[in-house]
Amino acid sequence: MSSLFLSNLIQSKQLVNMCKICIENRMFQTANTIINSIVYNVLNISTLPKELMLSCLANKNKNCYIIFVESNGHGHVTQMKNIILNLKHKYKCVGIVIGREKKIATEFAKNNQIPILNLYEPKYVSNKNTDILVHETILCLLNYSTYFYKKVSDFVTSKRPEFIINLHLPIKLICGLAINVFNISTQNRINFDYYYDKIVSQKKYSKFNINSVIFSCYMVDNFNLNPHKIAIDCVNNKHIKTIPPLIKRESLIEPIHRKHDSINEKFIICYFNVPQNIYLYNLIGNFKNIKFYVFIEKKPDFVVSSNIEFKELGKDFSILRKKSIGLITSCGVETIYENFQLCLPMLCIPSNVEQLFNAYDHSEKVPGFKWTFKITKNDINWLINFKYSKDYWEKHNNFTKFLNKDDLLEKYIHEKLSKNL
Repeated sequence: MSSLFLSNLIQSKQLVNMCKICIENRMFQTANTIINSIVYNVLNISTLPKELMLSCLANKNKNCYIIFVESNGHGHVTQMKNIILNLKHKYKCVGIVIGREKKIATEFAKNNQIPILNLYEPKYVSNKNTDILVHETILCLLNYSTYFYKKVSDFVTSKRPEFIINLHLPIKLICGLAINVFNISTQNRINFDYYYDKIVSQKKYSKFNINSVIFSCYMVDNFNLNPHKIAIDCVNNKHIKTIPPLIKRESLIEPIHRKHDSINEKFIICYFNVPQNIYLYNLIGNFKNIKFYVFIEKKPDFVVSSNIEFKELGKDFSILRKKSIGLITSCGVETIYENFQLCLPMLCIPSNVEQLFNAYDHSEKVPGFKWTFKITKNDINWLINFKYSKDYWEKHNNFTKFLNKDDLLEKYIHEKLSKNL
């Protein structure tokens, strides 16, 4: 099978439509089998002997691992950095495979002398419609199957890791069937079936779009024959092994001090992954007694009120956030947990299906969290006049205690690896 033939096969509309039909109807095993047939083609099977050598303990570098990182947004890279730093006293990271080149990951790898391999995956956090994203995903599979697979295989086998940590990068590798893979993800905390009907009833996204999020988790779960699933969550779950959020520990400034009358200027932080329309800026522009600092990649072209100031994401974000009275942001994960740690109430706008699942989950676990597709004047007033309850402080206290258990991941890895001896 030539590269050209495989290229033409993957780009065929029939194959794309077949995958879409399977995913839309939650026939995940069938869709996964189709993708396996693309990735594990005769061009890549030649790597099999070398990859399967890793199944032999004697061929592995003890206490060494490679970390796979999904690159959309900033959360997974933050997780990667904190995991590497948390584990460095016991386990050594000998390589990073990331879905797409990111400056922050490249600099971290260079500063810590860790080899890094950049792939190419679509930007799922965007305003693109589903059909375009599906096309880009298929092209990503094509590039991975015909070009990147051997690169990843050579990269991993040359490092001979004892195990792999996967931060939700949905790629496939034959050696992943032969060694321990720790699938660590905030998505692992979510019971997709529990929220599924609620999200479908919103009629905001198609079933295909909703099921695509679930299928990406299915692919990651099937990276390994016996994956070790670990959830990242703000509470300790009974149904799955859970570690606390991989966020920086912050010193707290009590909200009562932050909102004291002696504060000359009250302000709210806005932070978005995708551009917002003029409606939101017109709305917050009406609150003249409140300053709004908006952190976003690209400043909009239209004119906004004088109480709105656009800033680039950097050190100012952390400093200003600590002094703010609350946030308006998207429905990610790490940022939500960071805000909760700092006792900051927040209004959140889901920008995609995954964030809508997050919104439902956060609503049950994080006090001071409110989400909506369209923010209103009443929502802004709720944020400005937020009242801290006894329930809030109880949940915050439990969250803070759980955050301090940052040795759970190391203990869990040690426990699983010890069983192989």
